[in-house]
Amino acid sequence: HEATLHSLNASNHCTMLVKEYRITMPMTSAEYYIAQLYMVAKASQEESGQEAGEGIEIIRNEPFDEKSEINKHNMPPGQYTEKIMHLKSKLPKFIGALVPDSMTDIIEYSWNAFPWCRTEYHNKYFGEKFFMSVETMHADDRGTQENAVNLNAEDLAKRKVDYLNIACDDGNVAMEKGEDPTKFLSKKTGRGNLKRTFMEDHAPIMTCYKVVKLRFKVLGLQSRV
Repeated sequence: HEATLHSLNASNHCTMLVKEYRITMPMTSAEYYIAQLYMVAKASQEESGQEAGEGIEIIRNEPFDEKSEINKHNMPPGQYTEKIMHLKSKLPKFIGALVPDSMTDIIEYSWNAFPWCRTEYHNKYFGEKFFMSVETMHADDRGTQENAVNLNAEDLAKRKVDYLNIACDDGNVAMEKGEDPTKFLSKKTGRGNLKRTFMEDHAPIMTCYKVVKLRFKVLGLQSRV
């Protein structure tokens, strides 16, 4: 009986996973910000024209400052967006027919106060069992900051760091024509044809420090995420 209770208590306890990704880019952080705005607009455009209940639904999009009620993380002034991502169409049809919409709808809350950004993801079906956040700091360096987003001691102890090299050839990743950084050369900036070692000697250079926190408290699944 005690062993059964112990097993149940263990299954109900779910540790927050903390993973940091450091992505170094051959540009300044100011240039990256322009590219970020472009890619957000491009993604929204690609999702437009979807059938009702599909794609990305924008609920709120408004500026915030230090006194705004929506600024719950005490961030500098920036832009707040709230979206619902309808993902049911991304599933195989036979699976989509079996699950409720609330299970495949992800709610995104985002605070963009560049160079500091924070995004949170929730799901109504799983409620408090599912939570994910992505906190990002952008800096003009080579990824050498030990704690760019000011994690506390508990999160630092859990954190695992991965360095992502965009010039590392990966045959498992399909590249769009003209978007391979090892083969593309910008006529405007003269940058491109990146070598695997570009992070060590390229100028200009900047790094995105992305800290992902995830809790998925579903029996049998939390250890697989």
